[in-house]
Amino acid sequence: MCAPRGTRWDIVIGNAHEPSFSHGAIVPELPPAELVFDALKQVVIPAAGAAALALALFLTLGRWARALGSGVAVLAGIAFANWHRKFPLLKWTPDDDPETWLFPAASLLVAVGLLSRWGGLIVRHFTQKSGWWWTANAAVWLPRVAAVLLVSGWGIPPPVAVVEPNLRWLIAAGVLLAWVVVDGVARAGCSNEVVALLSLTAVCAGGVMVFAHSGKYLDIGTTLGMALFGVTAVGVAAKADTGGAVPAALGFLPGFVVGGRFATSSEVPAESFWLVCVAPLALLPFLVPALARRHGPFVRLVRLLLVLAPLAAALVLAQRHDPLSFGEW
Repeated sequence: MCAPRGTRWDIVIGNAHEPSFSHGAIVPELPPAELVFDALKQVVIPAAGAAALALALFLTLGRWARALGSGVAVLAGIAFANWHRKFPLLKWTPDDDPETWLFPAASLLVAVGLLSRWGGLIVRHFTQKSGWWWTANAAVWLPRVAAVLLVSGWGIPPPVAVVEPNLRWLIAAGVLLAWVVVDGVARAGCSNEVVALLSLTAVCAGGVMVFAHSGKYLDIGTTLGMALFGVTAVGVAAKADTGGAVPAALGFLPGFVVGGRFATSSEVPAESFWLVCVAPLALLPFLVPALARRHGPFVRLVRLLLVLAPLAAALVLAQRHDPLSFGEW
């Protein structure tokens, strides 16, 4: 069912494809100190602290709980930060607003990611001597493909689906490819580094939403980024595998494409939102076995720069098209 004309979806869709360009300053305005302190109190400390505490508690259960703990910890950090706020960012019951579907999508991907990982290990145990090695990969990835196809349509309002009929499939392809890439890099012994890069991606996604005049999506990106940061901090300290947190980030990132383009009214180009969504694909070269085996500070720097390139491009594009003034907030 489509929304009637005159609703915010009809208005935003009507403006979504009107090209406009203004030559704003490259260097953005710094936020007022009170906004920074409010973000620390409302978003940064609750999300990072709750995620770190949750993972630390899971690690006391033993090695088997590392992947489970990292996935649950990200969701716990987001949920606690949302509960801690005077005015919650995310509703616990999904409705017509696209952001209300982000937490359920992330939760489902985390659950499927963990169950498929364990399922793949069980299948490999029984088939490793039979030559049917591919069945373990199928046990891992077929459920993940199904889950991505399911959640890719969540949060896309019917009027948007009519205007952009391919949006769901583009999101599904982007999320699935990103999952393959980051999961492959994480399993090569770089899970904490991957989660840290996803944290950076989420924070930059929130930064792009600043230029789209959406404080809500800014806080969503920051909350996700800080929850991932809390997991990374504990993972590094405990030398634990935190790959279970990857699907949570992938469940949230497409929301910035849908929300940024159709739930806000700004001149930020669609490319900015897509760039932050697909930034993890920059790690694709490290699926090559010769590169996957390389570690060390220089390799970590290269991976950081590869992910930073699309994120920086997204922020520069957003700033050029819709310069920010914190006096509007």
